[in-house]
Amino acid sequence: MLASVIATAGLVADSTATVIGAMIVAPLMTPILGIAISVVLADRAHLLRSVAYVLAGALVVVAIGFVMSIFVAPPDLFANNTQVSARISPRLIDLLAALATGTVCLRARALGHLRRVARCGHRHLARAAARRRRLAA
Repeated sequence: MLASVIATAGLVADSTATVIGAMIVAPLMTPILGIAISVVLADRAHLLRSVAYVLAGALVVVAIGFVMSIFVAPPDLFANNTQVSARISPRLIDLLAALATGTVCLRARALGHLRRVARCGHRHLARAAARRRRLAA
């Protein structure tokens, strides 16, 4: 909710730095990554929970932005606002930047988990082998 207040203030003030700050503070990256991981692992329960978090977060952000903009700024203020026009008409380079940013995030998460996987990977392999034997029996 605080990220949406920061983002709305950045839009009203036409401040790129403030909008970027809101993007950094926004906690939606974890549920979005949860959606991707759930799809890959075919985990329906986690997929539904992650989608619910993303939808609820998006609704809260829109509601907060709507209410704040009613009280803070007149509607015609946004007609020539560069922040608004940049967000509603993305270009191909914006998509490229978003994909690269997501790749960096996933790589950082993967590298952060490598130590833990290496440390207890043998236990996971042993459990998986035991499960396979039980299913085969």
